[in-house]
Order: sequence, then structure tokens, then C-alpha cells
Amino acid sequence: MSERVYTSGEGYEYVSDDETGKVMYLHRLVAYAEHGAAALDPSNDVHHKEMWDGRSVPFLNAREWVEPVEKWEHRNSHLAD
Repeated sequence: MSERVYTSGEGYEYVSDDETGKVMYLHRLVAYAEHGAAALDPSNDVHHKEMWDGRSVPFLNAREWVEPVEKWEHRNSHLAD
């Protein structure tokens, strides 16, 4: 198995298994470690919390900056931007 860490065009870091093509975003893994199974629930997304200036930073994967939220809530938060 050969895994590599990449960065998407939007700045999200992810691990990809070159043999299977499976991808896992690092912010989802961090949220799983911090919040448990809610981070992997298909009805949830993992959201990068907003910083003091109202921006979220896609590569800021520290546990205090990511949280699982319901998909509709996550989408609405981005529509408001």
C-alpha cells in the first residue's frame, strides 16, 4: 500500500491510497479522533470553524478548528458567505 498526502485546489489536505484510489481528508480524520463516529456519519460534513476574522482556513486541521455538523447546516453556512 502506498499512501501520499496531497492538497486539493481549494487547500484541503487529503491522504490517497495510490493502489485503490481511496481518499480521506485530514480534517475528517482529525474530527473523528476528537469527536468520534459523528465525524464519519454520512449525514454529517466536517466543518472548519471560522477564525476571528470570519474566514475558515481549509488547511487548518487542528482539532479545535474542525467539527462535525449536519450537511444542511454546513451548506447553509457556506451559502451565507
